[in-house]
Amino acid sequence: MEQLGAWIKPIIAMIILAGFLELILPDNQLENVTKLILGLVILMFLLQPLTRLLNLPSALAGSLLGTAGQNRAGPATGQVIREGLKMRDFWLREYRTERQNYLQSKLEQIITIFTGVKLQNVSCDFEGIRLKRVMVTVASLNKMVTRPGTLQKQTQQIIRSVQFVTGLNQDQIDVRWGEDNE
Repeated sequence: MEQLGAWIKPIIAMIILAGFLELILPDNQLENVTKLILGLVILMFLLQPLTRLLNLPSALAGSLLGTAGQNRAGPATGQVIREGLKMRDFWLREYRTERQNYLQSKLEQIITIFTGVKLQNVSCDFEGIRLKRVMVTVASLNKMVTRPGTLQKQTQQIIRSVQFVTGLNQDQIDVRWGEDNE
């Protein structure tokens, strides 16, 4: 009960102070900024028990609540940042793999429409999470496709299909003809 009282007293004081400041501030753009700041401070006081309940790292809780340095037992800020970067890298790899698998399955469906052409591989280059370049390797299943005029026509159709699925420009798409696997 004593902890609840110790938690509620600063919140009530902040709410009273916020109300008083709202009354004395003139009606202008500064009033909205002040309301935002006071709301964030009140929110900070409201979140303190939750951080203790959820056992957030003290460096994270300290940075969120402005109490860094009060609890030195938790991990250092550098350690929290390193762990966050590891998580980001993991999810970035997972996203890229999932995106490449999705593109491969969609392109397989579309490219099989072309007679005598089979998708062998899709390789993607990313910049962050943005798809930067796609390389598609296809194989001819019959001799008719390998003629020079037909090969160029099929290559252009494949490029248009990849553009449709990925939204990339023509110069960001490479089509390579591989060996017949069958």
